[in-house]
This record gives sequence, structure tokens and C-alpha cells, in this order.
Amino acid sequence: MPEYKLPSDSELSERFIKGKTDSEIAAEFGTTRQAVSYQRNKLGFQVRPFVTRANDIISRVWKVQVLPDSQPGSHHQTSLSQSLRVWLRLQLGDPSLSARQRQAAINFETRLREQHVVLVYDPDGGFDLVPREPTDGDSVIRWPDQRPRDPEAVKYLSLPGAPTV
Repeated sequence: MPEYKLPSDSELSERFIKGKTDSEIAAEFGTTRQAVSYQRNKLGFQVRPFVTRANDIISRVWKVQVLPDSQPGSHHQTSLSQSLRVWLRLQLGDPSLSARQRQAAINFETRLREQHVVLVYDPDGGFDLVPREPTDGDSVIRWPDQRPRDPEAVKYLSLPGAPTV
């Protein structure tokens, strides 16, 4: 059985901060990607922090249906769900957004503004856009009646005063 050398916490942190992938770090130290990933997770480093943050904000409002890749019908992969997620990443300042993702986020916001709609989620039916009501205010979503409004989620799920460009 091969002997693996794991990087120290400081070595791993240094390389991860510089943008090296788990696979690159593993190759450098002669270990497995999984071992590096495990150690990185123990240190609290997230591979995609803005995606994780966007998902956290959404989960404060809805428990979105997520099914294994082999099963159709997973709500988190619908176009409206992905549009919301990429729009949130833009609002959070994600520097890793591609030009295409940035434009998709802007298009999503433009659609909400021009069509005067908000995003709703039904666990049985998925995501949909519905006409904006006065109680929606500047929210991107229609907040579920039964959920308390989480202040941080409200902050990030509100349309900015001026359209994002």
C-alpha cells in the first residue's frame, strides 16, 4: 500500500489561498485529492464560497427539493433556481462569475423589473414567476407566509435601488 504525505495545515492553507485545486495540491504532495479535500474541509475552507453562500441564503427561505443526479425533477437545477443563484452570487460580489453568468444574472433582474414579477417556490411544483403584489416590496421573491423573515436573507433577496449593469 502506498504511503501518502499530507501537507501541513499551513502548507494547505497557503496553496488554497493562492487558488490551487485539491488535485494540484495532491499531486504536489503525492497524496490523493480526497485526502486534501478532507483536510481542507476540516480547516473550514470552501471550494466555492459564493455558491455556498447563495445556497445558504436560499435555504433560509425555502427547502428546495434536491434529488440525486440520476433522478429527474430536482428543483435546484431548474433555470429559475439557477437564475436566482447566479443573481445572488452577483449581489454578493463573486469575482469568479464568467461574463455569461454575469449577463444571465442581469437578465434575470431585468426580467423581474420589466415584467413586475417575483419568484415563488412550491415544493410540489417547483419555481415560478408570478405578478408582483404590493406586499412584495422590492423583494426578488415572494416570502412564504409561514417563514419568519431572516434579516440577512431579506437584505440579499431585495432588488438594488438601481438596476444592476
